[in-house]
Amino acid sequence: AFLRNSGAAGHARGRSLAALLSPMRATLEKTDQGLALQLEPMRAADAVRPWSQLQFNTDAHTLVLRPSAQRDGSPDAADGSLADLAGQLDLPLVGVLDAEQLVLDLKGLRELTEATALDGLVLVMIDGPIEASDGAAIARALRAGRSPLESELRAVAALEVRHDRGVRLEVRDLDHAAAFVAENFRHYLAALRDRPVDHFAAPEPTLIGRLLDRTGRMTVRPIETEVYSASIDVGVSTSSNGELRPADGSLIYDIPSNTWHGD
Repeated sequence: AFLRNSGAAGHARGRSLAALLSPMRATLEKTDQGLALQLEPMRAADAVRPWSQLQFNTDAHTLVLRPSAQRDGSPDAADGSLADLAGQLDLPLVGVLDAEQLVLDLKGLRELTEATALDGLVLVMIDGPIEASDGAAIARALRAGRSPLESELRAVAALEVRHDRGVRLEVRDLDHAAAFVAENFRHYLAALRDRPVDHFAAPEPTLIGRLLDRTGRMTVRPIETEVYSASIDVGVSTSSNGELRPADGSLIYDIPSNTWHGD
């Protein structure tokens, strides 16, 4: 997600690759139900790992829905419903509530996000069985501009995918929001170093939470990342007004130990 031109990645190495990277931006706001995080860049497929960490027991499943029956014009949506798409992809389904509402486990969700973009779709993790009445209530709430966490008390989190480029996440706990930002630091380093994301650990959510607690804003720009032989110093700006200002903090990745610490 960080590479503006993914085809160029193979032609750049080391610090020169930083010129191809997009900045990371995170904005955290308080809501009546908890917190709302806007994070970019992040693809739906990259959000599955931190999403899976929110599942506390095997009874939790993900409701995937298109809030409005109006098609968004994307190639995947234009040819049919979500149920049609699930059939085309032969997804393992927990259930189909209606043509625009699927219930998936993590395996099915991973297959869906890897096979197609999810622009305009909403994911809601619910701790317990999901019935048609639950899906209908959540869809009504979304169409009315209300949070799924308000209409369903068992909802752990809700994720809206925007152009498969950014996400808006609603959660009840700061550590849950911080886990998504932490995951994005892994993808940032993977893009910066041109290596698989599995080569990098994520920083602890508590480290991210302390930065987000300052102003609710966080920006990481490649120009403020320094790569050394044994560490990577990632500059972080927490400017409260959203303007591009010099980094006022940093997270340091220790290469030999594959660990992070604050400045």
